[in-house]
Amino acid sequence: MKKTSFTLLLTLLLSVCQPSLSLAQTINNNTPDSDITNDSKEIAASSDEPTAILDTAQSDATNSTTELPESVGSDVPTTASSVEEPESREASTKAIATGTFGTSDWSIDNSGVLHIQQGTFDDTPVNSVGGYHYSPWINYRNSINKIVFEGPVVAPVIMERLFESLSNVTEIENISFLDTSNTVNMQRVFADCSSLVSLDLTSWDTSKVQDIFSLFNGCVNMETLDVSTWDTQSMTMITYAFSNMAKLKVLDLSNWKVAPLNAAQGVFMGDRSLETLDLSGFNFSQLDHKNSYATSRFFENADSLNALTVSSNFRFLNSSNGPKLPLVAANETYTGMWQNVGTGTVSNPTGTDVWTSAELMDNFDLAPKNDTYVWQPIPRVAADVSISYLDEAGDAIHQTQTISGNVGEPYDATTATYKLAIDGYTLDESKLPENGTGTLSDEAQSVVYSYTKNPVKAADVTVTYVDETGESIKTAQVISGNIGEIYDATTEVYKLAIDGYTLNESKLPENGTGILSDKAQTVIYTYTKDPVKAADVTVTYVNETGESIKTAQVISGNIGETYDATTEVYKLAIDGYTLNESKLPENGTGILSAEAQSVVYTYTKNPIKAADVTVNYVDESGEMIRASQVISGNINQPYDVSGTAYKVSIDGYTLDTSKLPANAKGLFKSQAQTVTYIYNRHKAVKDTKNSYNNQNTKNSSSQLPLAGEANKQSLMLIGVVIIVLSGIIYLIKKRRQK
Repeated sequence: MKKTSFTLLLTLLLSVCQPSLSLAQTINNNTPDSDITNDSKEIAASSDEPTAILDTAQSDATNSTTELPESVGSDVPTTASSVEEPESREASTKAIATGTFGTSDWSIDNSGVLHIQQGTFDDTPVNSVGGYHYSPWINYRNSINKIVFEGPVVAPVIMERLFESLSNVTEIENISFLDTSNTVNMQRVFADCSSLVSLDLTSWDTSKVQDIFSLFNGCVNMETLDVSTWDTQSMTMITYAFSNMAKLKVLDLSNWKVAPLNAAQGVFMGDRSLETLDLSGFNFSQLDHKNSYATSRFFENADSLNALTVSSNFRFLNSSNGPKLPLVAANETYTGMWQNVGTGTVSNPTGTDVWTSAELMDNFDLAPKNDTYVWQPIPRVAADVSISYLDEAGDAIHQTQTISGNVGEPYDATTATYKLAIDGYTLDESKLPENGTGTLSDEAQSVVYSYTKNPVKAADVTVTYVDETGESIKTAQVISGNIGEIYDATTEVYKLAIDGYTLNESKLPENGTGILSDKAQTVIYTYTKDPVKAADVTVTYVNETGESIKTAQVISGNIGETYDATTEVYKLAIDGYTLNESKLPENGTGILSAEAQSVVYTYTKNPIKAADVTVNYVDESGEMIRASQVISGNINQPYDVSGTAYKVSIDGYTLDTSKLPANAKGLFKSQAQTVTYIYNRHKAVKDTKNSYNNQNTKNSSSQLPLAGEANKQSLMLIGVVIIVLSGIIYLIKKRRQK
């Protein structure tokens, strides 16, 4: 048991204390003179040159391409918090590795994309044996082909070797998310990223960066690199910064202000495609001229470099170990010499410094100047530049002139010698040739000056202003000019606003624009007199009694304009009312005038069912003697139960006309109403009350007289009447006899 515990403890201690393999043992130098691995070693390898003090930060670093074998991963500590075993990677559908660098989570998916999340990076880790920094993803360098920043990331102070040796990476997406404002050390950040083709780092804040040693060293396929906006005034160490970038043709460093302290070695070494460099901001005046390695290999193998801009602060510091500016090959185009541009141009230098590469490196430092040195071209007779003079029709109006010279020389056809004043013509300044100045070349060039014939005065164009009757309402205007010139009478200068009138847009003149000629022309603008405001038309809404039931509407306009109050805007549907179509206004449409007008819409109130009116029939005692009648209708609708249909005759009864109901005629209301007719019973008629009520009551105790007795009484009454009449007749005759 004790033996087992001891074995486990020993294993644990070994796993913790085991040092990482030294990457220095695996370094393969891909640069020329592969035995030189840093500045100190480069000095030690020199012949009789004294040893100089170089960049201390560079003395422990390699200046060459570093190749790290896959096995180094077993000895380099990893920042991964979770790493899948090799046998499980192929089965993974999400990530082959994940981890955290600083506070930024990262993962590598199975398509080879390194995803870096938002956070803050720590300084790149340091190998415990060699003391150098290394990439957090060095163990997966052969698996990563793309890097994507998924959010803002704050870069550390020391970014050294952050992406070094990720040789399969072809693209870095959202590199602008990386905030480098606090970074000081950028040594070998992209070193040996040999598959990167393009990189734009203009978003980076490099104001605190001091060290860019081998920053892009080994980016052999990089074709475009933009660091033109970098603030470089803090940089003091630039050795091998852009070395071994064989495909890079253009590198804009015109805004850089750099003053290295100890050395500037191999900065552009191996950049075989680089053609121009502007190093006017490179100040090498602080470098030790006694140090033969201060600028060693600065331009080595930059074979295409043919234009170099420098300043009076630049120094070549040439020696046997010097900048190694490549020789200029003499051929049919170039002499094999460098020449300063002076007051000339890059294609036609005129300076007096005509030197070989070695002479340029030796002589410049004796009298440094602000200038550009280019490969001296061999003078070749150029094709002529012809200057011709044409009128508007393209016909020649003057003899052609010619400018001759050598290829690359400037020409100027804008001087008075070539830009001529020709009688009877005026130079068209709007058509001046764009190639009035230029450079002579192998191809013939033509400069054309265009002229217009001096003008002939044209007949005037008169612009008149009339009303609909043709009467003038404003003083006419006149447009003058020369034959062939364009006139425009449609501008606000001629197309006028006239008080009290409105321009008739339907009668605009067709000749508002045109060309002046030898014949007089007239442009006529026709106006209509502005309308006078009419009195309003008021549209009102009333019921049958003439009372307003809705707010009136008003139609306004000008005298003579038509109005229409019959549209749904004015002929309204009003809740609770119905438009009386029999009383529609006759003036629903009409013409606005100076007098106010009223359009009246009459509505009837929509009926509301009223309570019934009940007609009762009673005798003197109020007893019902007949079935009631009921009439129905709507509120406020009149009713009339005074007719025979309701004032009925009832057998055995006589209507009491002295007690006719006062409400036999009236209006239906929301409350029920009763109309009562009172009848008197005939005394000689059997009481019909009991038969109406259909009740089994006893017969009345009073008996009608017998039929014989009734006849006897009638005869007696007749006899009395006869006697009385006979007496009256007798008395009358007797009086007449007397």
